[in-house]
Amino acid sequence: MRYTLFFGLTALLVGCSGPLPETASTSVGGTAGMGGMGGAVGTGGAGAGGDGGNGGAFAGIGGSAGSGGNGGSAYDCPSPSFVEFEGDGAPKQLGAACFGTWGDIFTDVANGHTDYVLGQGNPLRLLLHGCRESTPQGSPRLTLAAALFSEGMVTTGGALYRPEGGDTTYSTATNLELTLTKYGPLGDTIEGTFTTVVTRDGNNDETLTLTGKLSVCHVPGAPPG
Repeated sequence: MRYTLFFGLTALLVGCSGPLPETASTSVGGTAGMGGMGGAVGTGGAGAGGDGGNGGAFAGIGGSAGSGGNGGSAYDCPSPSFVEFEGDGAPKQLGAACFGTWGDIFTDVANGHTDYVLGQGNPLRLLLHGCRESTPQGSPRLTLAAALFSEGMVTTGGALYRPEGGDTTYSTATNLELTLTKYGPLGDTIEGTFTTVVTRDGNNDETLTLTGKLSVCHVPGAPPG
């Protein structure tokens, strides 16, 4: 089955420090295309080409994964696993894996893992995902990305948010502050708090400030592609 990763962040193209990844033996299928944010998640085969989106702030992955369904619960993850936040209407708690992302291979709950920014010297980063449900239409969905990470660290990075309905996308390549309060081993949790200001793609005057916390299942990282 062919998997590609959900998106790349051009702001995270610096060399990274932090824990070395524990990667899965499963290989990444294909190579990343360039230009714009990854397209909407497909429902079989490779995803569609990327949307233009935010002036190329998410240049990296040209299309998101199109898996036939989520990978199930290969890991006995802590419960609950969640990403919760305020800043877009009523408070939201996202407890499911995001369909078509790397973590979706291993678990059906909100998760975090390492991966590499393909085509840019492969620096390591941390991705944290939460969706309302593990389906192609599983919005709202939020992904946070940080290039520097270790327990106790306050770090910066990017974010991608798809509100209820999935018709619009908000993103930032740089405007995330993430405090990691726990970086547990595989099968344990990654925990922290965050604030991000995301801009609606195609409308730089429309922003959302999302503030919240997370406790997600730590799953194996994606190997270099």
